[in-house]
Amino acid sequence: EKIPSIALTMSSKNISSNKIYNKFLNLSVPIIGYIKNDIFHIDLKAIPDDQINSLISSIKKIAK
Repeated sequence: EKIPSIALTMSSKNISSNKIYNKFLNLSVPIIGYIKNDIFHIDLKAIPDDQINSLISSIKKIAK
């Protein structure tokens, strides 16, 4: 049985999807995602509601 979900996706013309993936893995609280079609995905069903703000902060750190 599949569980419905949605994913945040990130890609860049300047940074490979593997580098984006590694940046998330190397955060003080690692975020696990996956790469599909050279695009990094974070499946939101894996992020508890009480950690959404932490996810937002992490994305801001990576985006700098």
